[in-house]
Amino acid sequence: RSLKPGGGWEDPFLNGLDTELAAEGIASSRLTYLDITGFEAEVARRKGYLLPAILWWSFGGYLRALTALPPALPSDSKLSGLPVGRLLEREWWQDFARAGRCAYLFFFDCVENLLSKSSFKAVAMPWEAQPQERMLVLAAQRAGVRCVGYQHTTVPEFQLPFYSTAEEYRNSPTPDILVTSGEHPASVLRSAGFPAQRLRMGGTRRYGHFLKDGAFPRPSLGPDVLIMLPVDAWQARHLIAAVARAYPDGLPEGRFLLRPHPSGPEDVRRTPFPSELAEGPMNEALSRCGVVVFSGSTAGLDALCAGHPVLRYRPSLLLDMEPTDMFPEDFLPNASDSDLRERLEALRRSPPPLPEEAIRRKLKEVFSPLDKPVWKEALLS
Repeated sequence: RSLKPGGGWEDPFLNGLDTELAAEGIASSRLTYLDITGFEAEVARRKGYLLPAILWWSFGGYLRALTALPPALPSDSKLSGLPVGRLLEREWWQDFARAGRCAYLFFFDCVENLLSKSSFKAVAMPWEAQPQERMLVLAAQRAGVRCVGYQHTTVPEFQLPFYSTAEEYRNSPTPDILVTSGEHPASVLRSAGFPAQRLRMGGTRRYGHFLKDGAFPRPSLGPDVLIMLPVDAWQARHLIAAVARAYPDGLPEGRFLLRPHPSGPEDVRRTPFPSELAEGPMNEALSRCGVVVFSGSTAGLDALCAGHPVLRYRPSLLLDMEPTDMFPEDFLPNASDSDLRERLEALRRSPPPLPEEAIRRKLKEVFSPLDKPVWKEALLS
């Protein structure tokens, strides 16, 4: 998504920040993670402003990472009074199988070497409390470099990394300043225990297109249904399986159009029911369909704001981590495994009118207009 023709780059998360810094006479560079993506040649062509973390590796750091094991599990593990020992065991073995801890420690060593040998004043990053983000924060703190995180998307109820205890927020690597995209996530993070003095409401860089006023567009709705798949492999597979159970012979009087997430699993591209891929720009995919089905992402909001009837699938057998859970059912109707076909066919026959003004107000609570002075103060004060 970031690579553009002619050696260009477009950041979907921190869009425009480099231009704003340049206007203040401040140079910036972009750090890339250690993942093997297949785009290494493209990254090399952009060496003027991209810093691949792997270039700062050390032999000692490599050996330490290679010999690291996941930490031992506590003997008694509970979450809100419920035993979660089996869940922790599963995570331990998954981490061990993919050498997750090794990869994160190796990334930490690379970034620590980079920051100790350079003169960076601040590090800015999209923040979801992911392990590699915490390693970046820890490396910046050790190097005495200011660290600013950006809460770039929604904060759903069960996304546990955002719901740490006050003690964990004090003792675990978290940004010096966390810039939120709106008042709703700022309020959620404060209530979850994130130190209020380190929160700044800087508005959205990623979802500014949701903040338009006026009526939603009225597109011509065709008979085809667009399925927008999330990045999470299990949620994507559950959605495909639910559609296969509901429509084993395909969509009557139409086609299923499949839009996989660019970083999602490959196996969901091959469906057990008749379907057709709809990749490329979002507006092109939307122009080919009527109703949109989504799960586990904010893509449904794009379809909603484009004037399409939207159905939100919430799998019965997974922990409900729906990123749009702050939008009620009269905004985004729900479907489960038991009623997916019934709810989808009802939307295809007769889409209900939407409370557009209420939806606009809610969008502006979650995604506020960009406040450039807040960003400048967060990064440069």
